[in-house]
Amino acid sequence: MNLTQKLQRYLAQTVESISRSLSRKFWFQSFVFIVPYLLGMFFGLKLQSLDRLALSVWPPAGIALGVTLLFRIRIKRLLAIYLLAISIFFFVFPILDIGNSNASMIIKLIPLLYEILQTIFAIKFLDRFRFDRRLNRINDIFKLIFLGAIVSTLIKPTLMISTVCLLREDRWSPLACLFSEGNWSNTVSIFWNIWLGNFTGILVFTPLILLLFPINQLLQEQFFSFQSITKKLQPLLLLCFTVFISYFIFFTKIDRYIANYPIEYLPLPFIIWATLKFGQKTSILATFLVSTISILSNFYDSGPFIARTNTIGEATLLLQTFMTVVTITTLILSATVSERQQAERNLKRLNHELEDRVIGRTAELVAMNQQLAIEKKKAEVANQAKSSFIANISHELRTPLNAILGFSQLMLRKKDLPTEQYENAGIIYRNGEYLLTLINNVLDFSKIEAGVTTLNQKEFDLHQLLGDLEDLFHLQIEKAGLELVVDREPSLPRYVYIDGIKLRQVLINLLNNAIKFTPQGRVTLKVNSVLNETTQSYTLNFSISDTGVGIAPRELSKLFKAFTQTESGRSAQEGTGLGLVISRQFVQLMGGDITVESEVGKGTTLRFFVQADVVKETNITKDINENSPQVLALAPHQPTYKILTVDDKPINRQLLVKLLSPLGFEIREARNGQDAIELWETWQPHLIWMDIRMPIMDGYEATKYIKSQTENNSVSGKFPVIIALTAHVLEEEKAVVTAAGFDDFLRKPFTEKMIFDLLSQHLGVQYLYEESAANPLQETNLDDRISSEILSAELELMGAEWRSRLHQATVEGDLEQMHQLILQMPPSASHLMKVLEKLTRQFEFDEIIELVNRKNSPFPELDN
Repeated sequence: MNLTQKLQRYLAQTVESISRSLSRKFWFQSFVFIVPYLLGMFFGLKLQSLDRLALSVWPPAGIALGVTLLFRIRIKRLLAIYLLAISIFFFVFPILDIGNSNASMIIKLIPLLYEILQTIFAIKFLDRFRFDRRLNRINDIFKLIFLGAIVSTLIKPTLMISTVCLLREDRWSPLACLFSEGNWSNTVSIFWNIWLGNFTGILVFTPLILLLFPINQLLQEQFFSFQSITKKLQPLLLLCFTVFISYFIFFTKIDRYIANYPIEYLPLPFIIWATLKFGQKTSILATFLVSTISILSNFYDSGPFIARTNTIGEATLLLQTFMTVVTITTLILSATVSERQQAERNLKRLNHELEDRVIGRTAELVAMNQQLAIEKKKAEVANQAKSSFIANISHELRTPLNAILGFSQLMLRKKDLPTEQYENAGIIYRNGEYLLTLINNVLDFSKIEAGVTTLNQKEFDLHQLLGDLEDLFHLQIEKAGLELVVDREPSLPRYVYIDGIKLRQVLINLLNNAIKFTPQGRVTLKVNSVLNETTQSYTLNFSISDTGVGIAPRELSKLFKAFTQTESGRSAQEGTGLGLVISRQFVQLMGGDITVESEVGKGTTLRFFVQADVVKETNITKDINENSPQVLALAPHQPTYKILTVDDKPINRQLLVKLLSPLGFEIREARNGQDAIELWETWQPHLIWMDIRMPIMDGYEATKYIKSQTENNSVSGKFPVIIALTAHVLEEEKAVVTAAGFDDFLRKPFTEKMIFDLLSQHLGVQYLYEESAANPLQETNLDDRISSEILSAELELMGAEWRSRLHQATVEGDLEQMHQLILQMPPSASHLMKVLEKLTRQFEFDEIIELVNRKNSPFPELDN
């Protein structure tokens, strides 16, 4: 450590030690107060010696107020310090022959005592109005000027004039203002000079002490560094230049003509420059130097004020005016600059704080985003796991469900089935459909959660939907002893463009709930529409009301929560709690919303609306909702279609065999993809129903091989149509299936209509259908009537010899021979076999003879 650093450290420690003792060491405060106070008094008395009635500035007033404010000296300590100062004054000043030694003790003491009161009142006023001694606000400058320099300085001259008037001493006889011989003009002049001297002293010296005295801050700065010297050189040069200009103006004998111009204000621009450039300290110091030089110029009988007037008193008044203007201008300007700088510092600080907060917040957001990314990745992994689980569990559930629904449909196709077994098969089929609905609900909810549910809008027959709903719930309503009312407004459009499947599911869910929770009374479905002529779209309004048990108000909030049921729902002990959740999501997807009103014991009303586009009559697709009649057989004059069903589960293969064989299809089975390839190479089927998941070789690999071999012409024949059968439900599966070369895609469980439609679409198969009552040309219900065209075709298939033998056995009434002939019939003549068995049981021999002899005659209706 070099000598400069040691000296600087020592000075800093000393200053720090002194600064800690400023507020609590009486003697140090006394020394700091008394020395400048007595010096100011000396300076003021010397100026007063020029003219007893012309006091240009009284420094002790400003010094006393400045030191008291600086150290925050209390009243008792201030009185003690003043007592020391007065004692020194009366002891030292007579020895030095300073002041008027001929004046009495009272006359000398009066100004000092009243100055104490003046200082105390100034301190009280400023403390009362929360004066800040840093003088960096305009409010504080005005407080110092008005309270410290104007109001409080009225005390001293007022009391002094009153006292000397009462005392009537010889030298103050002209001031005997309370008596007839008193001179009022001299009294006012003395009052004005005393007040103005104290006012100027406070304006000049108090700011100087408050702003320049904190030497602890000054000494803590780097005085001995090159940068600090360079930084302080500029204001020092400006102060020197200001002093030079002031000295030149005020200490030059000026001609009276030139003195008429306000040349004394030439230093003011430099003071303003110092204020704007270097701040308060430099500007206050410049003001003090200019004021001192101007005061001394009067003392030495020079300067513009002396040249402009005839007496020292008038020159002093001009000097005081000049000092007041310069000082107030400097203080206000410096406070304005300080406020602006403080505002800039605050703004800079706030900007730094804001930047820090932004940086901190950004760091938090980055960390949060990283955490979210991790959570998102976890969610994606969980979602993939869920999707895989859904795919697997769906496959495992739909495969047996396909057999349940498929074989129950096969049983329901038989017309000679006993009534009890027919009802049992219907129960199996309906409960299988209900199980499928529950599975679909879970899958739909999964799609909704993943945000992949989309609309599949197309032309839809709204009237047909309402009619189907009445038919669908007819038996359920009748069994429950309820009444179902479907109320549609006359202007309700029939054809609309909407996702009819989702609308149908919503209505089924809501009606199911209404019927389930209505022990008696009725369920009402109301439908109306509002046409928006601007957009040419409908708002369809639906209302489902029941007279059931109702829902408690506290449970209404649970209605649309997944896997949550109300008390009545738990009592019913059925359902998954997803029906209303899915219904609401579907309704919102169709541009609407659903609301509920309920009262316990009186019933519940659910209302929802959806948006649907208008479908013009000219754009209606033919038979968009036409009911498909039941397929009875293959139409005649068609080739023999060879169908291969490939599945590792025998029950799934048997379902297709039993469904298609009676119609006349030639069908074979394969257990896996490898067996399918072998049969394809040797048998050349027209169409292959290919399961996807199988052991040894799956459906993907087998399909790719067959398609590639056919393309390369390694095996003769046309492309076989390969349709994928899968229990998977994910949409991604369809894209994979298409890419593998499959011609189409069918999910399990499927209906017989789906099978027949795909065969017709890809092979052009034509069928013979059961005559439907939905046909407007047929008014009679023909559910139990078999088409004569089918019977004629099957009779022709049996040949003339067989028909002759059956005719002979019937004429003879040989039931055993008739049964033998019927048992010889192939599966392709199943309809004819069914008719003959029923006629034989009913001993309708005439009808059998007529059928055999007239192959094309209509067959009468059969009684069960």
